[in-house]
Amino acid sequence: MRDGVRQVRNVNDLIGEISASSLQQTSDISQINQADISPDQGTPQNAALVEESAAADGLRQQAHGLTEVIAVFRPQLKQDDQSFA
Repeated sequence: MRDGVRQVRNVNDLIGEISASSLQQTSDISQINQADISPDQGTPQNAALVEESAAADGLRQQAHGLTEVIAVFRPQLKQDDQSFA
């Protein structure tokens, strides 16, 4: 009888350890999933920044072209305005 009670206690202890390990694994998996999501969130932001940079470069080139067109009518712009070069 004592042996049976001791074995039941051992089984209870093992179940408790398994339960604690399971909770720890759940927490660890949650942290891994969160870390895995973070780069996915950054990728669209980086792509948007690249697009904005390309658009800004295009606008800079257009502004430079317009400055050259206007310079035909105002010759002093061609010499004085070097900010778009």
